Amino acid sequence: MLFAKPHRYLLIIVTVCLMTACATTNTANPANEKLAQWEKAAEAGQAEAQYKLGAAYSSGQVVPKDNVKAVQWLQKSAAQGNAKAQNGLSVMYLQGLGVAKDHAKGLEWLQKSVMQGYPKAEYNLAILYKKGQLIEKNDAQAAAWLQQAALQGDAKAQTDLGIMYELGTGIPQNTRLAIEWLQKAAAQGNSEAKNRLSGIYAKGVNK
Repeated sequence: MLFAKPHRYLLIIVTVCLMTACATTNTANPANEKLAQWEKAAEAGQAEAQYKLGAAYSSGQVVPKDNVKAVQWLQKSAAQGNAKAQNGLSVMYLQGLGVAKDHAKGLEWLQKSVMQGYPKAEYNLAILYKKGQLIEKNDAQAAAWLQQAALQGDAKAQTDLGIMYELGTGIPQNTRLAIEWLQKAAAQGNSEAKNRLSGIYAKGVNK
């Protein structure tokens, strides 16, 4: 005989292993379940689900990255007034991701999101003013929009605002306010804010 007859206990072990493998394979993946829920809701026209689906395709964390599909879903959500989607769509147009680069449309969608007070959009607008990209450089406007976003807890805005106060860029120099905003950002784990604070303290400025 080429093969010996399997031992009865070996058959039991193999059967149990196969059943366990099948059970593991059939176990629902939470990420897939969440994606299925988003897809169902997005197809039904729910703006928030459309945004989440668009963001998922943009990041490639839950589904394979696909900027074209990201734009399609962000567009649907943005058209319904979702501020997060409007900001996301703005980025896609400004950077030419999944769609032909169009600065005019990018700024248009950014403005719509800013008008709704979305902090990430306010931060993005501040950076455009700060760098003088697509719009005329204006440090005062940059500081003003950073302030709006920082007040809503955006850590990057708090960091940049703190630095502007430290240097007196676009606003009067104020070390106390610089430390205050940098501390808020550092408390959220922003490494740049932590490093900036260390630099200020190293100069002998009181905490």
